[in-house]
Amino acid sequence: PSVSRGDRLDSEILAAAEKAWGTGRTYLREYQIADENLWMSLTFFKRSKAELLLLDKTLLPSWNRELDTKIGEAEGLLDQEYRHVKLNFVKFYQSGDYEQADRAIERAIRMIPEREDERHQYMRNQQKRIRNLKSGGSKGRWGG
Repeated sequence: PSVSRGDRLDSEILAAAEKAWGTGRTYLREYQIADENLWMSLTFFKRSKAELLLLDKTLLPSWNRELDTKIGEAEGLLDQEYRHVKLNFVKFYQSGDYEQADRAIERAIRMIPEREDERHQYMRNQQKRIRNLKSGGSKGRWGG
């Protein structure tokens, strides 16, 4: 996330960082409630970190030391959840259950909404193949 100091006071930057930190913790704690929550937690943690980078080190709050740990935790959980969904996708695809495969793809895309992310791109490509198969297309199992 891109943030700038602008004409903000240190206290305003710190408040923005703390708000993003708290929101990120909430999303992380509730990651099983909605597919996008892990992504959102990462977004807010990274925003908080970006805000804190604008401050002098003497002004950093104690929870700053936890930011990288929480980012790592959220990334690890997101990777784990994504691998699980991808495995389900492959299982459904190989069994010919294209409806369930398509649902797994939709879930993965909700989990990783960033179009530039290679996992998102992979699932978008698989979605095209599945939809081609569902509409009667004749591409092979992996689209080749």
